[in-house]
Amino acid sequence: MRITEKTIKWREFCEDVIIRASPVMSTLCNSIFRLEPYKNCMFQCRYCYARAPTEKDVIVVRKNYPSLFKRLVSILRRTLNGVLPAFRLSTLSDPFQPIEKKYKLSLEILKIAKKYEVPIILNTKGTLLVDEPWISLINELNKRGLIIVQITIVLLDDDEARIIEPLAPPPSERLSVAKALAEKEIPVIFRFQPLVPYVNTSVKYVEKFANIAKRIGIKQVISEFLRYRYDHEILPFTEILRLRGEKPNKLLDSNIWEDIPETIQKRAKVDIRRAIFKEIHDILRTHNINFSTCREGFFRYHTADSCCGVHYLSKVLWRKTIYELKSQQTSIKENIVLFDNSFLALFKIRRIREKLKEHFAMLSKVINDTQLLRQICPDCDLFL
Repeated sequence: MRITEKTIKWREFCEDVIIRASPVMSTLCNSIFRLEPYKNCMFQCRYCYARAPTEKDVIVVRKNYPSLFKRLVSILRRTLNGVLPAFRLSTLSDPFQPIEKKYKLSLEILKIAKKYEVPIILNTKGTLLVDEPWISLINELNKRGLIIVQITIVLLDDDEARIIEPLAPPPSERLSVAKALAEKEIPVIFRFQPLVPYVNTSVKYVEKFANIAKRIGIKQVISEFLRYRYDHEILPFTEILRLRGEKPNKLLDSNIWEDIPETIQKRAKVDIRRAIFKEIHDILRTHNINFSTCREGFFRYHTADSCCGVHYLSKVLWRKTIYELKSQQTSIKENIVLFDNSFLALFKIRRIREKLKEHFAMLSKVINDTQLLRQICPDCDLFL
């Protein structure tokens, strides 16, 4: 695996710091601000849709990324009346992959977040965050209500996980990280995803997962189904079924999958997803663990105050999606400040303002196309 360093320009940073508008993201996702100090990931998870075949063996270190982030948040603090959006660290690569130990870009970003009081949603499978100096900084951010930690758990067995996440820390180590953070009263959320029929969706499997989450002290669970483009991307999961002595080809049954609107991706059919989400919701509810789906639109099964867990932060600026607009929700909790396109003039950086406009334009397009809306948001009948 080759590592290369790169200096990125301000315009490239502003282009990248907001996730691209799309029917699914613009309609369902509140948290579209992201931070990607590393391009590509050393963990090489076989199901990752962000892996580019031509670049997957090249890790790009964006060495000036923290300085650009500092420039951005210093502007936003002046123009947004001191209430900032939550930034995801990260979405396309792991911020605590092994090269972080050398380059410490995520560490520098967390230092800036502390100085400028920037809310951070930390997404990781890594273990470095419980080492010094990262853990002390995360603890300080938590005391100010500026951080939540989301840890991805797909499978509970280390040997099975090695098939789909060959270079990532095994689940047992991630569970230890979660426990260490929870003991410090840092809000920890499990991203139980991707969900794959037959692999990690049985009642027995979810019960085992919920018992572990309860014992650790997990605040919330977020789930999303596998999204894939080509049939060969399912093969790693058929290997797991074969290892268990089950029929691997049942995952290749076309009756399980459907196209995701206006993409080249597929996911489990809506009735399958609905039934499984209901089971997860019911099981977690008996364990008093909050639940939400991610980019799925099954709002009736959400028990958390926010889908990403930002209600655990002290104060955050939060983009309105279909749920807030159609339910005419003006507030979620006192610490969450909702904004729509009438707020955009306060974003003084032109490219960021333009990208936010693109999201609201796409959201408006989906709202006005009832057929597309029902495909993207199965629970839209709650407010239609």
